[in-house]
Amino acid sequence: MGNFIHIPFFYIWIAAVIFLIFAARTEKTRRFLFLFGIAVILTGAAYITDAAKIAPGDIASISTGRPEKILLKGFVASDPAEDTTHYGQGVLKFISDAQNVKRGDEWYEVGGLVEVTIYEPREAIHYGDTIALEGEIDRPSSARNPGGFDRADYLAGKGVYSIFRSGEQDAAIILKRGAGNPFIRFAYCIKKKIKKSIVNFCKGDDASLLSAMLLGERDTLSWRLKDLFIKTGSMHILAISGLHVGFIAALFLFLFRAIHIPRKIALIITIITLWFYVPIAGGRVSVLRAVIMFTILIVGYLLERDRDIYNTLGIAATLILICWPRQAFAAGFQLSFLAVLSIVYLGPRIKGSIYSLLGIKADPRPKRRSGHTKKTIDIAAKSISASIAVWFGLAPLVAFHFNIVTPVAIWSNLFVIPMAFGIVSSGFFMVLFGPLSNIAGSLFGSLAHYLIAALTSGIGILSKMPVAYMRGIKIDIVVLSVYYLMLFVILNRNRLKLSLSRALLMGLVIVNIFIYKGIFFPQVTDEMVITLLDVGHGDSIFIEFPGGGNMLIDGGFGSADGDGRGRYDLLPFLWSRGVSRVDAILMTHPDRDHMGGLLPVIENFDVGTIFDNGLKGRGKTFESYLRLIDSRSIEHRVVKRGDRIEGFDDVQIEILHPSKSSLANRELSNNDNSVIMRFEFGEFEMLFCADIGKHGLGYLFARKETIQADLIKMSHHGSYLDGAVGVLIDVARPEIAVISGPSVGRGRLPSRETLAILDLKGIRYYNTGDAGAVTIKTDGKRCSINGMIQTERKEVSIDGLSG
Repeated sequence: MGNFIHIPFFYIWIAAVIFLIFAARTEKTRRFLFLFGIAVILTGAAYITDAAKIAPGDIASISTGRPEKILLKGFVASDPAEDTTHYGQGVLKFISDAQNVKRGDEWYEVGGLVEVTIYEPREAIHYGDTIALEGEIDRPSSARNPGGFDRADYLAGKGVYSIFRSGEQDAAIILKRGAGNPFIRFAYCIKKKIKKSIVNFCKGDDASLLSAMLLGERDTLSWRLKDLFIKTGSMHILAISGLHVGFIAALFLFLFRAIHIPRKIALIITIITLWFYVPIAGGRVSVLRAVIMFTILIVGYLLERDRDIYNTLGIAATLILICWPRQAFAAGFQLSFLAVLSIVYLGPRIKGSIYSLLGIKADPRPKRRSGHTKKTIDIAAKSISASIAVWFGLAPLVAFHFNIVTPVAIWSNLFVIPMAFGIVSSGFFMVLFGPLSNIAGSLFGSLAHYLIAALTSGIGILSKMPVAYMRGIKIDIVVLSVYYLMLFVILNRNRLKLSLSRALLMGLVIVNIFIYKGIFFPQVTDEMVITLLDVGHGDSIFIEFPGGGNMLIDGGFGSADGDGRGRYDLLPFLWSRGVSRVDAILMTHPDRDHMGGLLPVIENFDVGTIFDNGLKGRGKTFESYLRLIDSRSIEHRVVKRGDRIEGFDDVQIEILHPSKSSLANRELSNNDNSVIMRFEFGEFEMLFCADIGKHGLGYLFARKETIQADLIKMSHHGSYLDGAVGVLIDVARPEIAVISGPSVGRGRLPSRETLAILDLKGIRYYNTGDAGAVTIKTDGKRCSINGMIQTERKEVSIDGLSG
């Protein structure tokens, strides 16, 4: 909610004080609790708003928003994690507590946290080291495409507002070793031993999955395996959560009981052990929440106090938000706490309904010595009710954050959770006994292997069930709020003096309003929306036509297995737009930075027709492209100069290139035979130049009158084209140019000569590497242009463009 409503800090405090005064003056308990509750919420909102500000002495305050060379001295405040870039270079990442910075010839004392990335460090770096680094400081990037990952927001949730990169040529000097919190240092030492045991006794995906389930490290998991867990609503198994903490606690208590340690002492040792587990598991919010709650409940038990799960949950949330206020807006925080609340609040009610359906009288506290049948029924009812409760509690929030609904999760979790307990148990005993006996380590490692094989096979089958999952589900904050309000009314119908039928009727009316509002209040748009996605050195353009229908032109870089820009940029964008079908895909030419990202789109969406120039590409990526088209029985058409793509109301799409003669010229490169298109909608004209080069332009210029346009997508990421770009601009005569390429100054492209020509001719230009995704909206008479990062809105008339 905080991401949608922005109220000045002062007014929040004033409102909180006013509600507190009214609460103090009232004599009625319910009214007092209501007013006091609002005052507490507003106070928390004010605290979060204030905490979001960057302190004057924070290292982030010296960043200009562009990379700047500095010398950094700081303390390694997290366990350094090894990673690999998409081009295969090894890096080390960690959080540093900044102490001093040198800019130019001057040293400055600073504070605050900074995320450090070191390329191929020469020395081993550990938690607690004080180091000096030379490199570039910058601000983390916010989401560069709609629906994309917002790294700046993610790091801000950890109190980190700047990033630092130290290149392979830069030296990292260790100034001091062995400092830091000895408790955390010991925990990281244990973590390294756990990693070593996992590597020794498990291989490949087994090791990756165990690392995810025991340590929360998912980086080495294949994206296809992650995708299976996402589709079955069981991704929480791969992120250390309260469930894993419960497994670990149960295993330690079992172990202590086996060696006859008194129960109370065993509980105290378990609490201490779990607090060591927090940094081992990466200090995640879900882990911290579970350990805080476990600690409070056990302390209450030891002091012989009654337990209150709601108070315990509230204390855990308050403590976390005091330390990390921005976690309130993080999906992980919301899902973690809502999952527990759903089990506690919804679970018993659903269990009661299950007993009613079965005609069994519910026993709120079944005796330990009751019959096996009754206990089995009770365990089954609890498991099913908990799974249903979590699904109903989390489904809309998951859809809100991730645009996916997984009905199969109700059943998959009944299978996944017991399997996960078996895998965690095997891994636990493998890590515990492996260093003492290779035979024991191998035995438990083998057990983990077979359980992992059964788990992955099972979720593979579940993911293929009818309506197992639905992607592209778009839920806004209003629908989310109405859903939870409706759920609250139905569950509290007795207090509200509503019959079940009346409560359900109210819910159905509200649901139908949202379902049928598109019929009674149709949101028909007469605009064409063109989004040029930021995919680095590559192209990907999504067009939404007036009256419905869409087209995707290229998909950015990608590999034969579907990994790349398509998976991490294009799919989230399409799902966030609520897209379930892509009517047309046009692949301009078979280069990996244009074709590769299309593979996951073809695999995950219903696709109408695929167009390309008919040229054969080389390598496995092109083979995968053809294989996917064939396996999914998609219409595949080859286009050339003079063809038109029809079926989109009021929009004329003409293919200007390649021609038959250019395709026959074997000396022309793939770039020079790129598909070039011209769109015409009303008075608006746009030219898409793909990667066409100097030689290909010679064929294009043969029909100069057809390439004039108000707006041009520049060729080959802003390349100078050996001087031909100037001729292209003169012939097309655009008023606005858009470049799909890296940030200016970060590489060879976009060319400085091209930018100079655009400036000289007075042509406004946007570069996706600097502006993020560029969105163009036009009704055929006027058009607006807006960058995702550069948020200044440009709106001009078509007359102004054409002049």
